[in-house]
Amino acid sequence: LEQTNDVSTSLDRSWLNGLRLSREEMRASRLQQKASSDRKVCIARSVSPRSAVEILRYCRKTLKTHASQDVLDVIISLLVVTGRRCVEIINCRSTFVPTTGTAAHACAFRGWAKKRNAEGCVDGPIPLLVPYEAVASAVADLPNRIDKDLAMRPRYAQSPAPQDCTLPSPPATIDVKMDRASDNNADDANGCLNAREPNILDMDHEQISNLYAARLGRRLDTLRVFAPLGSNKRPHDLRSFYVGCVCSLFDTSNLSPVGVAKLVLGHDNVNTSKLYVGISVNFPEHLQRSLGRLRSGDPD
Repeated sequence: LEQTNDVSTSLDRSWLNGLRLSREEMRASRLQQKASSDRKVCIARSVSPRSAVEILRYCRKTLKTHASQDVLDVIISLLVVTGRRCVEIINCRSTFVPTTGTAAHACAFRGWAKKRNAEGCVDGPIPLLVPYEAVASAVADLPNRIDKDLAMRPRYAQSPAPQDCTLPSPPATIDVKMDRASDNNADDANGCLNAREPNILDMDHEQISNLYAARLGRRLDTLRVFAPLGSNKRPHDLRSFYVGCVCSLFDTSNLSPVGVAKLVLGHDNVNTSKLYVGISVNFPEHLQRSLGRLRSGDPD
């Protein structure tokens, strides 16, 4: 024991320090582990033509009859046909504006959740898996549907009124949205919401995700039409299915699947886009490349 102590005390401290990871190395290791975990979630699989058609048929029907459908089903359908993030659909701040061209399956999107620069305020053209009118109608009705859904949850209906009740200003373009600010101000001259009238506009992205992500995941697992996408599905996984659909239903010219993912999902880094090409979607031959041409500008 004495000899062991002598040896340990005589070790060079610089050698021990060399065994410690620097902050940069630890950060790189965490990022690598996260990327590895993400890749495991995005397991490569193939969706048959019949299953792909049934999923889009379900989404089209749900959006067409959105007023009588469960709000979770409407949100899921919007996630599938637009490829947007969950928070970009639920926050009711994003806008979907028709394109200036003749493309029925495209729109200009504003409201990218993870754009930290000026590009986040620019209308980005995105392809749609259903006609624009179906998306616009469901998006316009979604704020009221979500407010009613929140009002049925006591945790939010009984919450005390916030100190600062100033509503965030909605985007200037609200072609397919209800003007929520004017409606709220009509109820209260000061622009403050009643404590028993919860509003999605009062919540930040993290609160919205915490509120709906788990519920949407459970709902996805109960809908048999989405069974071909695998088990333990998350709402975010629908973006991979969307990319697979775009690659099949649009003429992507010389773009690779990763290039398509980067273009339609609005990624700044191609390494992020690689995580969204794990689902291959096969449509019947007569439907392939039938929705338009995808290019670096917009679908036409």
